[in-house]
Amino acid sequence: MAGCSPPNHNQSRADTICRMEAASGTHTVKIVAYSLSKGLGIGNSIECAKFSLYGHQWALLYYPDGIYTRQFNYCISFYLKLLTEIREGEGEMKVVLEFRLLDDKGKTSTDASKSARVTYLKKGDIKGFDEFMNRSYLEASNFIKDDSFTVRCTVRVIKPWYEEIVKRPRVLVPAPDLHEHFGYLLETGEGSDVTFRLSDGAAFNAHRLILAARSPVFRAELFGPMMESKTNCINIQDMEASVFKALLHFIYTDSVPEQYVESHALAQHLLVAADRYGMERLKVACEEKLSGGVDVDNVGTTLALAEQHNCVQLKSICLDFISRCQWV
Repeated sequence: MAGCSPPNHNQSRADTICRMEAASGTHTVKIVAYSLSKGLGIGNSIECAKFSLYGHQWALLYYPDGIYTRQFNYCISFYLKLLTEIREGEGEMKVVLEFRLLDDKGKTSTDASKSARVTYLKKGDIKGFDEFMNRSYLEASNFIKDDSFTVRCTVRVIKPWYEEIVKRPRVLVPAPDLHEHFGYLLETGEGSDVTFRLSDGAAFNAHRLILAARSPVFRAELFGPMMESKTNCINIQDMEASVFKALLHFIYTDSVPEQYVESHALAQHLLVAADRYGMERLKVACEEKLSGGVDVDNVGTTLALAEQHNCVQLKSICLDFISRCQWV
């Protein structure tokens, strides 16, 4: 009999779920008197805004003449500075940073924005874009109006959030084993109340109630007005002992013996027996086996079998095989 070992109640299992959280914030700044900010000097910035996000203070830095020498009189730069200490246990801070120019109607364009994923490790770190925009492009665009332009800074702080899930031990239910118990009854004959004798002399003990529950033909024979219901020994004609044994095996265990799965000829005989006793599931199982083994040598007999026993799917497969083989 199948079974399983009892669970160890002294152990439990802990799993961890890691979720990514994002705290987002947007800050818009209008740079007024842009022309006066030019000439501030390379690497010199204007702290044009401060705001709070995710429990930290941030400053938006504007470099009118760029942050590096090569950008003098060429590009403006925008950076975001972390003003507060990173808390103990917080680790590095992953940030998605975006700067975007807006026109007087609040609209923008793809060539007027830059974004990147950056990492802040400590207080005072600055991250941003040294070549945010070419100054000549900015001055010729519709983003400047009345010597002013507007920039919007969007910050998304991404932090992992961990949740530990403790899985308590649980009772394990064994796999279904009803077929094993019924198979044992068939194998030992324990409690049997009817015997089947075949023409070759083989005999099989069985149980009326099990047969009747599985086959409408056996139910009519064993519990109806037929003669077989009044005797404990029933003769079976025109069936090989191995086929009848396989039929009983399926009735008791709901499975087809391995040799019938592997053999095309044996599956044909078992299909005939299944049809004779109204075992529709067994009949379809035999159809499935036969349909996978149709070839030039057996397609004729298989088609005839399908016709005789009303196997619609098997017949269709045989006809399809014949139509594809242009030798008929």
